[in-house]
Amino acid sequence: MEDYIGKICPFCKMEIREGDAVKVCEKCGTVHHASCWQDNGGCSMQHNDERPTGATNFCMRCGAELQEGQAFCHKCGQKVDAQNGADMNFAAWQSSVTNNEAKKKDKKLVIGIAIGVVVLAVIAVAIFVLPILSPGANYKKAQEYYGNKQYKEAVAIFEKLGDYENSAEMMNECNYELLKQYYENGEYNKVSEVAEKLGNYKDTKTMVKKARMLSTHNFNEMYSDLAKNSWCTIAADGSYLKIDSNPKDKESKYFNSDDWAIMLEAWEKVEEINKELGFSDAVNEKMNGTTALQGKQTESNNEYTVSWTYHPDNGLEVIYEFKK
Repeated sequence: MEDYIGKICPFCKMEIREGDAVKVCEKCGTVHHASCWQDNGGCSMQHNDERPTGATNFCMRCGAELQEGQAFCHKCGQKVDAQNGADMNFAAWQSSVTNNEAKKKDKKLVIGIAIGVVVLAVIAVAIFVLPILSPGANYKKAQEYYGNKQYKEAVAIFEKLGDYENSAEMMNECNYELLKQYYENGEYNKVSEVAEKLGNYKDTKTMVKKARMLSTHNFNEMYSDLAKNSWCTIAADGSYLKIDSNPKDKESKYFNSDDWAIMLEAWEKVEEINKELGFSDAVNEKMNGTTALQGKQTESNNEYTVSWTYHPDNGLEVIYEFKK
């Protein structure tokens, strides 16, 4: 049976498949479907002793009988050349039909592959090219990322969009939200990285300074820019910061305009530092209301301790330390 699988039945012109019942002609060895043999009443091929006069061969394309001197097949139109016109047995015809079928299958395969390539190309264009050519779609996607607090993803798109709509402003806003996110998560090193892209945007510099304060226990690193002032003293090891509104300990009745300016600047800086280190406005009020008789006053929060004294002749002296 395996020898006949794939052969063409001359009666129905269909392949012999595995499991098909077959019948083989004892005269010419031609294989048929058993049902085709029965329908035809025997072999469908005309043998030499049965072939009518004038029937010399078969069409190499469809297997139809050809008459003597016929130039074209009356069934399929195939031209009868010298090779086709030669007398042939069924095995040769069957091989020809099989080859033709194989060629058709190969052609269908090539067409299928070509269609597949075209479909993949269309999909690739839809996924990768159209978004690039459609800034509106990218802008909408970036807005969605921003709404979902996926700021890094939003920044990447807004940056590519350039001047489209308000992309530049949105990129700054996303970076700012990302900076706050890092700050709240304690990722202070990343705060500085993002801040470089923001410059003076909103309170970026203040947040960077706060991040630096929280990431180090050294007042020299936190307030190195203040050390040049006469009213500021920072310990060599950075363990404390002192602000003195009257560094020369002059009696106020002997103050000149420079002395008053120093006192005012020192008081303003104390209020600023209190805010930066997380002390409430109540601490400022207590400092403003402190008298010489009250002596040393102290307040603390989670990170720092501040102590101060006040005397009319010495002014306000404030010392900041890291909480132990």
